[in-house]
Amino acid sequence: MKTIRSPFPIQVSNSNKASGSWAGLLFAIFLVGCNSYQKHLNEAVSLGNGNTETGNIVNSDSVQLRLQKLDGSLMTIQWSDIANVSSIKRQSLAISMNGGIFYSPYHSVFKNENYDPTVAGTAIRVGMLKYGKRYRYVNLAFLPTEPYNIFKTGVGFQRYFGRDYLAKWNLHAGSEFNLMHIKYNNVPQFCIEPYLGGELKWTEQVRFNSKLAFVYCPLGKNSRLGTNLMVGINYLFANIEKRQATFLQNRKL
Repeated sequence: MKTIRSPFPIQVSNSNKASGSWAGLLFAIFLVGCNSYQKHLNEAVSLGNGNTETGNIVNSDSVQLRLQKLDGSLMTIQWSDIANVSSIKRQSLAISMNGGIFYSPYHSVFKNENYDPTVAGTAIRVGMLKYGKRYRYVNLAFLPTEPYNIFKTGVGFQRYFGRDYLAKWNLHAGSEFNLMHIKYNNVPQFCIEPYLGGELKWTEQVRFNSKLAFVYCPLGKNSRLGTNLMVGINYLFANIEKRQATFLQNRKL
């Protein structure tokens, strides 16, 4: 059998091997953390006497609702004793589309050179909002740079502080753990990207967002600190406040 040699010799550096190993390990740790089991209370039932009971609603009709407490016990509450029922979980699938300016230093294994491009790029995030403060997502970004385009794939988390994501405006902080894919590099370069940002609510399901991120590739040959400045739009698939109002009106799950 005739052996065909590639006209593009690709070198495998020890640093790239280490980068791939550490990236895989941190990615696995992140997934375990995201999927670790933790029992949460999903509803808060405010009573007419001023007290509040928290738990998970397991059944509801026009007369009463049954609430499962954190210890597993069931509590039956008459609707005549209830002043309000509010959601603690406030869960919604969300998609974010962003564009902006990216300064993304990287190392080309094929040319054995460092590059420091500043370009306009785009990013998309898809994830889950929960409990008013938490956004966990997967991330995809494209940067049309020279001489090689950059693709980023990874995971991220975002934490709202001061106000939750249903407020008129809010601030948040987070970080992404991305793999930076570059043509002819046999191993992606691992990057950590912490950021600060804010959101402004337009409708119950649409928000405008902005964020400033810093990019660091700790195990790559090009260790310059990168930055991203982006603006975009978030869309929540669930209208959380409407869903809550419908439940209070119909008193059925």
